[in-house]
Amino acid sequence: FYTGIFNESSIYVNPGDTIFYRIYAVDNSINRNQDSSILYKFNISRQFNVLIGNGNYIIPYPFRTFYTDSRTHILLTASEITSAGGSMGRIIGMGFYFLNASPITINNFNIKVLETTNSTLTGFVSGNWSTVFSGNFTVPGTGWRYINFTAPHFWYGTSNLIFDICF
Repeated sequence: FYTGIFNESSIYVNPGDTIFYRIYAVDNSINRNQDSSILYKFNISRQFNVLIGNGNYIIPYPFRTFYTDSRTHILLTASEITSAGGSMGRIIGMGFYFLNASPITINNFNIKVLETTNSTLTGFVSGNWSTVFSGNFTVPGTGWRYINFTAPHFWYGTSNLIFDICF
């Protein structure tokens, strides 16, 4: 498995562009035999910043750091996401509106996502969650603040999404 930066600037690629690549391998023999794979390709997908809600829903979760094992679920319906301008593509982060910010670092902070047909939540949901962020987090200040996912989630634009936020 290999990851790397494609270009030093995103001005060289645009949504819809196709990137072609090959995988080259060299063996350990004296001859250093070299071979390449077939030609692979992938398309650059479009990313959107979508704001859902108005920032007026005040609740201390998931950022109350005075207790361990804090957990909450947030349900976003497909219609909420698309009516706010979202469409099929990668979800690369999540934003929260902070009225107050504490400099305390939240350890073992995790955000997971689950695609669902549920349109309401009546309790914690069990399922095959995908982890999109895992690490420590410190609220950087008040107002809209974003957490960039360490493993973006590809959303096809039709299912509802439940986010599991815990630390």
